Amino acid sequence: MGLLKGNNAPYDTFLFRSAARPNLEQLGMAALALRTELVDVQRQLMDDDSDESTQTLHASIREYIAQQLTDEATLIDPAFTGKGPRR
Repeated sequence: MGLLKGNNAPYDTFLFRSAARPNLEQLGMAALALRTELVDVQRQLMDDDSDESTQTLHASIREYIAQQLTDEATLIDPAFTGKGPRR
């Protein structure tokens, strides 16, 4: 709930101001944190879907999350079917 409450420092520092390159684990944690924020916003929008702009925003977030999951699946599925990158 950091983004909703104005506590953006952890995200800003990691994503934009960090001198070191993030490793895969750090990127995954940042992605999870940002997705969690989107889900929290989505839940709030479901509680108040009285106007059209709220419904449109809710649909956009839902589509974004669905696309992210689809993109992840195209990377993850091959690794579990023996078609992923070799070391």
